[in-house]
Amino acid sequence: MAESRPFVTQIPFQIRRATAHDRTAILALMRPRDYNRINLQPRCFFVATVADMAKRTDATAVIGIGQVKRHWDGTPELASLVVAPRFRHQGVGSALVKALVAHHFADTARLAIRESAQTAQTGTQPSQPLYLFCLSALESYYRQFGFFPVARHTLPWPLYTMHLLGNGMGRFVQAIGGAEFHVSAMRIDTTCT
Repeated sequence: MAESRPFVTQIPFQIRRATAHDRTAILALMRPRDYNRINLQPRCFFVATVADMAKRTDATAVIGIGQVKRHWDGTPELASLVVAPRFRHQGVGSALVKALVAHHFADTARLAIRESAQTAQTGTQPSQPLYLFCLSALESYYRQFGFFPVARHTLPWPLYTMHLLGNGMGRFVQAIGGAEFHVSAMRIDTTCT
């Protein structure tokens, strides 16, 4: 039997780059113990907003967030994708993923051009792949954007470690009687976009 979803009305929303003023709204949507809260940089985020009639006609409310964060070695990861429960199943998460992927590849293309000019190389340099972690049940959601699963041994070192720890935690939770879960590593590159 298909899962029934609550009836939702499509709401008009906008996607934009986050600003320092969005910090409180970003933190409010993130899980309290999310490690991505550490050293949070709003400039790495995109936010989905709607007009907030409860405040003023020109105010907006943040209803969704997502970021491309860089690890210590520069590896980019799509992370912190959260949509407020009331606004789920209305295309907000998909719009955020598309905006983040497009922005990531535009940024890496600009960087490649700048590096090429500085080193006087000819030809184009490939854009840096974008990675993400998700529960294995969500793989099909991310496949629609061009992400594909990758084996742990192919991941850059910081992500390799995170994937190992995430799945180790999943096994631990299962061993103490919790629900089983598996974390999948996925990536997208310019050949998939």
